[in-house]
Amino acid sequence: MATKRRSPAYKNPSARTMPSKKHIARRRVLAAVLLIAIVVGVSFAVLLAADFIFGDPGGYPYDNGEQQTYTPDPIIPSNNIELIPIAPSEYLYTPGDSVDNSSITETWYLILVSPRQALPEGFAVELEYITGTLAVDVRIADPLRRLFAAATADGISLTLRSAYRSVERQRELFYGNISRLENEGNSRERAVYLTEMYFARPGHSEHHTGLAVDILSPAHPYFTEAFENTPAFAWLSENAHSFGFILRYPRDRRDITGITYEPWHFRYVGLEAAEEIFRTGWTLEEFLFFRQINTATANDVDDHNEDEEYEPEAE
Repeated sequence: MATKRRSPAYKNPSARTMPSKKHIARRRVLAAVLLIAIVVGVSFAVLLAADFIFGDPGGYPYDNGEQQTYTPDPIIPSNNIELIPIAPSEYLYTPGDSVDNSSITETWYLILVSPRQALPEGFAVELEYITGTLAVDVRIADPLRRLFAAATADGISLTLRSAYRSVERQRELFYGNISRLENEGNSRERAVYLTEMYFARPGHSEHHTGLAVDILSPAHPYFTEAFENTPAFAWLSENAHSFGFILRYPRDRRDITGITYEPWHFRYVGLEAAEEIFRTGWTLEEFLFFRQINTATANDVDDHNEDEEYEPEAE
């Protein structure tokens, strides 16, 4: 019987045939591709984490002060877009329509700027920067800092996300968003309608006054209604008025304010007005409306008393 012979390679593994240069090169290419895939994956994960912490809050495109995180498509905004007039029927009750801003002189902090009330012509504000890029009216800088300090003392972390915004900046945002929506296939009328859900028309934003701020928290850096479920919002709701600030656009009050619910938007109105609005649940429009009525009534009473002649009672 013939004996089965074993190959030398079996007896001595080191004697096996070495891989060809072509095979080695292929392995190196595969290893390089795998390494690149790992690097790209890790980089993408890091970018996602950074965007989650520092990037655009989401919910809808929104201006983050001068640190703009939302950038429309590179279309030149057209300032010649014909805006759709706001029909009075869109708002069932508008007490702010009768408010006369020209009568607000010493009470500068009660100025009304809304979709129906434009910024007064020639309005100017002196600014003080709270951060490197975010500024407010110099007269509310101290109350705002005290509000943040009080929150910190109570264990609440707040983040100032937006403050003063110029009319020019608002124009860029407003018309830029209309152009973006039109580029996506929306009609001009619908683009204007959708834009006005998220942006005030230029000259109609409270941010122009330097009296309005958008406040969020590190735990919830998003401009969404879910902010109302955070400890930060709960603290602001109970304490902001003590520093002269009010929640400017409450839930279910768009028929009065013209603005949808924004749990992050706070406005300085002074201590007295803030206390009254907090106590009554009024909007700023309602407060100014009833204040104006009460002032007019008091003036009428004074005028009536001055016109009366004194007649001594008969003995």
